[in-house]
Amino acid sequence: TLRLVLVYIMTAEARRRAIANLTAALEAGALTHPIAGRYALNDIARAHEAVEAGNKLGQVLLTID
Repeated sequence: TLRLVLVYIMTAEARRRAIANLTAALEAGALTHPIAGRYALNDIARAHEAVEAGNKLGQVLLTID
C-alpha cells in the first residue's frame, strides 16, 4: 500500500509524531531501500545510463570520495 501525506498541511504535533514513527521504523529495520547500483562520481555517465535503461530494481547511488 502506498499512502501519500501532504506534510505542509500537517500540524506541528502531527509532524513531530510522524517523524518519530519514521525514525522508529528506520531504526527497527522495517523500511528498506533496494540499491540497484553504486557508481563513483567520475562514472556518472554510466549511472545515468543505468537509470535511463529503466530496468533497474532500486536506486542508483553515487559515491563521493
